[in-house]
Amino acid sequence: MNIMSYKIRQSFKKISVVESDEDKDFEESSSEYSPSESESNSNSDSETSENESDKSSSFDVAQPKKIPTKLRQDENQVYIIKSDDYFFNCGKKNAVTSNNKFTDIDTSRLQQDELEKLLGSYDITVKHNKQLKRIAVENQEQFTKWLHVLNEGFNVLLYGLGSKIKILSKFRENYLKNMPVLVIDGFFPSLSIKDIVNSVIKDILELSDNPTNVYDACDVIMHKMSTARNISFYIIIHNIEGEPLKNQQAQTVLSKLAAIPSIHVIASIDHISAPLMWVNTQLSKFNFVWYNATSYLPYVRETSFEASSIVQQPKALVLSSLNNVFLSLTSKTKGIYLIIVKYQLEHGKVKHYKGIPFKKLYWACREAFLVSSDLALRSQLTEFVDHEMVKMKRSSDGVEHVIIPIDNNIIQQFIDTHSAE
Repeated sequence: MNIMSYKIRQSFKKISVVESDEDKDFEESSSEYSPSESESNSNSDSETSENESDKSSSFDVAQPKKIPTKLRQDENQVYIIKSDDYFFNCGKKNAVTSNNKFTDIDTSRLQQDELEKLLGSYDITVKHNKQLKRIAVENQEQFTKWLHVLNEGFNVLLYGLGSKIKILSKFRENYLKNMPVLVIDGFFPSLSIKDIVNSVIKDILELSDNPTNVYDACDVIMHKMSTARNISFYIIIHNIEGEPLKNQQAQTVLSKLAAIPSIHVIASIDHISAPLMWVNTQLSKFNFVWYNATSYLPYVRETSFEASSIVQQPKALVLSSLNNVFLSLTSKTKGIYLIIVKYQLEHGKVKHYKGIPFKKLYWACREAFLVSSDLALRSQLTEFVDHEMVKMKRSSDGVEHVIIPIDNNIIQQFIDTHSAE
């Protein structure tokens, strides 16, 4: 019993001690007593001595820094943003521009044959080859729709990623084999709208009346097609947005031809901004029905005549391009160009060769019965200049010269090929 009573008394003592400490803390927190300066100093000294004696129980409390009165903002002050001040401050800064140019970039160029190998003979996995064949089959399933749309008086426009030459060639072989078809390569550099109109008049309609003016020739075609009911043909245009056909004159004439009910146009585009070149009147005359003909095939043929920044034009390509353009010329135009070529081979070895004088060229062409006036010769030279076959320069004495901007070795190979003509 004594032991139990002793333990009970000890527990009551602990409870009383805890209660006294709590009451003490409560009294200190609720007290309004403010000590004097002497008492506070003495208390602070005693506290510092206690802190030094018992460092394990001390804590360093960070006191807040006082903000200078200059940096304090007035609570009643209202900040208003003024747009004029913003633009005034920004206008003081000088615009910094870079002097770097794209031409300064040292990029390696590829030969044309190397580029064709990369585009045409690249390795395709079995999985991708199957997918390409599946896409080609899906495009061929649209052939009946295209033919039905064309027969109903609409025209077909193909868009999508990849070359569409094989698709249109397949459509021509399957459905237009027994029909008159005019195939136009819109990417060919020597192509002109006059060539297209001449092909329609001479090759398809077989007319003798062929005006020089393109619009007059277009009117002749429209009159003939309106009077002849049994005549109808198809026009396939690869890259209708090509560089030779990008001008408004070409697009206007093509839209007039497409508006004729018995002329059916099937065209393709590859540039994403191609529809921006047409105005509303041209679009209404074209009356296109758009079809997605994505093939993912490389643009080998479309880019073969293009002076790309990544392709270095070799001599063989220059000679090939010159031959292709030359073969598309008329017999009289070929004779004029051969006169310029022969004169440059004879006199082009001079150090400062300026070219054949225009007057000498005119009399040489007149003696060969190639032109009847200097205006006719100038019109032919303008065609050569457009195709970059010749350049016309005026010397310091005012004499106009015609020169071929091609190396003499290439010109010699060219004349050896066409010397018999």
